[in-house]
Amino acid sequence: MAINKKQTPPIVKAGIIVVAALMVLAFTLPLISPTLFTGGTATNTTGTAGQSDYDTVAANYSGTVEAFQQQLESDPTSYTVLVNLGNTYSNWGQELYQIQQKIQPASQPIWSASATYYGQALAVQPGSPEVSTDYAISLFYSGQLNRAIEVIEPVMVENPDFAPAFFNAGIFYSNAARPADAASAMSTYLVLDPNGQFGDVATAQSIIDEAGAAPVTTP
Repeated sequence: MAINKKQTPPIVKAGIIVVAALMVLAFTLPLISPTLFTGGTATNTTGTAGQSDYDTVAANYSGTVEAFQQQLESDPTSYTVLVNLGNTYSNWGQELYQIQQKIQPASQPIWSASATYYGQALAVQPGSPEVSTDYAISLFYSGQLNRAIEVIEPVMVENPDFAPAFFNAGIFYSNAARPADAASAMSTYLVLDPNGQFGDVATAQSIIDEAGAAPVTTP
């Protein structure tokens, strides 16, 4: 799982009623299965959560979302409110992930909303490596892997000491079947954050080891 800038996993306008409807539909849709790193192994197992679990999670966040959206109506370009909305949807998505231990269609509208609000915030006030990394994480979990890579790469160039960007880039590259790039990003991450404050050292080392074991291909 991609990890956020501050020790925990990351964290348009997705209407609450629409999101709830999509959650119900999700139980009839096939699971998507990108490679997620949980303890260094990929997972694609069947979860046991029921609709009541999703309803409980939605209840935890829907009021906060509604309050921020009301604030946004009076100030549509408020950077603070836009970031707070991105954070709220990101936290919502994280909690859904914890229920099932994988990405599934029920959570994608939540991550899409998070990405949209982070993107809007950066359009108002660009340059924050923290918000840009959160934006990339939300894009990744919403199924936009290539776009997540496009967003995270300038963060690494412009902020060469920002460890979370390199850790998450390593996750993205690994999922994009780019082992050399993944290993390079993770190697930099381990230099910047050897104690794993902003990521997971075991996951980083696993990706580096896998890249070293990968067969060399020729054009």
